[in-house]
Amino acid sequence: MRKLINRILLAVALSPLVPAIVTLFPWEASKPNCVGYYSVCSFAPYSSIILAGIAFATLGLVIATRRLLKRFLRLSDDL
Repeated sequence: MRKLINRILLAVALSPLVPAIVTLFPWEASKPNCVGYYSVCSFAPYSSIILAGIAFATLGLVIATRRLLKRFLRLSDDL
């Protein structure tokens, strides 16, 4: 059960990486992005950086939460 929860949390944490990559794909759009080509998102480099930052911040929160839970469970066993 713990492995399943860990996998789900990892998938949720890293899920913003998929749209971060997709926004960089060339695509027909109404105006070019900041780099100069037409892509899925007209804010392409900035939106990709923001989404990657959200993914890694969420991953950091998941890792920190898991560490805190391990410490808490270890302390509660000693009581």
